[in-house]
Amino acid sequence: MLKKYSNFCPVPWTQIATSTSGDQRMCCMMDRDNGIDLPHGKFIYTNNKKLTVRDGITSYLNSDSVQLIKDLLVNNKMPHSCECYHNEEILSNNTEKHISKRITSLNHHKLLTDEDVEEFLKKEHLIDYYDIRIGNNCNLQCVMCSSSLSNQLYEQDLYINDFRPINVYGVDVKKENNKIVIDLEKEKEVYGWANDQFFIDLENIVSAQIEKNPDKIITFYILGGEPLLNKPHFKFLENLYKKGYAKSIGLEYNTNMTVSNNEILNLWTNFHLTTLALSIDDIEDRYEYIRYPAKWSKILSNLSALEQFVKNRPDVFRAVNFVSVINLFTVDNYSNTEAIAKSFGLGSGKLIGWGPKGTTPAVLTKNEKDKFLNFIPNDHNFDELKKYLYSFEFNQQDRDRFFKLLSFWDSKRRKSFNKTFINLASVLEV
Repeated sequence: MLKKYSNFCPVPWTQIATSTSGDQRMCCMMDRDNGIDLPHGKFIYTNNKKLTVRDGITSYLNSDSVQLIKDLLVNNKMPHSCECYHNEEILSNNTEKHISKRITSLNHHKLLTDEDVEEFLKKEHLIDYYDIRIGNNCNLQCVMCSSSLSNQLYEQDLYINDFRPINVYGVDVKKENNKIVIDLEKEKEVYGWANDQFFIDLENIVSAQIEKNPDKIITFYILGGEPLLNKPHFKFLENLYKKGYAKSIGLEYNTNMTVSNNEILNLWTNFHLTTLALSIDDIEDRYEYIRYPAKWSKILSNLSALEQFVKNRPDVFRAVNFVSVINLFTVDNYSNTEAIAKSFGLGSGKLIGWGPKGTTPAVLTKNEKDKFLNFIPNDHNFDELKKYLYSFEFNQQDRDRFFKLLSFWDSKRRKSFNKTFINLASVLEV
């Protein structure tokens, strides 16, 4: 049991991650923002310069940010921007319910005692986990997302800003004559970095690493946007397979499951293992409203195809789970989503939704939360979901944003929020 190092996390020694715009960060859970601009914030800095994928891995390992976070963790302190600690407060670490990325990494490296951590710190480590968020190219307009993660949400973000021009990580977006106007060259520069050249460079780095230590498994966590829309990364995987390196590589994907075919599934079966996190937060009409314009019938069809691959190759597809964003829209229906996953022989897990504004329980007053709690099934998920519901203080700005977006969402989806989310609508009296 960890005591001296109870807050320890091995991620800074073993992982590297990107944002959709190619900025370097430590991992996908390094997202918490307490309003303080510190060098160990969301992104990685050296000499006050934010590092991008173009600066390379060595610059990341030697950066001021990474060293600062390592120092904090060695001294058993929690970096302020790391989301895992906050999620662990909300959800238990029961392996059947929720394991944070920090806990997963501790288990992966078998760091179960203080002595294990001290041995870990004595060794030299190479990056063996690449978290690659390959741009904002997506095919969905999810209510809990933003245009930095999906290029389908420019109009929604303009709407929130009363159609005044917005800037998305350096990309200017505006609406003229009822059309979205965007600098396509700038968008390509900011979000199109996960191209052929990037993956050629990454292939060379990984090939050299595997040649030096073929027994060490390197894992790629690939997400977007929607990662299955990115063609260059499939060429990257095919090249590694042709070189004979596939068995030294593990794959992890976060995909919305709208893009699926046997060619992709067959490619994945060649690797050491493939872990899939399927972004499915609800079912039927509720799903289609949340993840517009996805169709529930298409999701069921793709799940059926995937189910056969999982059954035929359990040696490769060792973990395939629904990963559901728990937020204002889904907190009362998670048990039904969990049941659908189980019907396909798949697992399920919760991803705590802290934002964006207007999609969390901060929209609800205390009395409304009390009423909404009655709609959460009193089963094995109840205590966690109740704790999540009451973890947000009421925020009038969040509530105003929610009601402002309702008309926009309804018009785009041609569905009625009131008829789709009956429980929430009754609580809000809309």
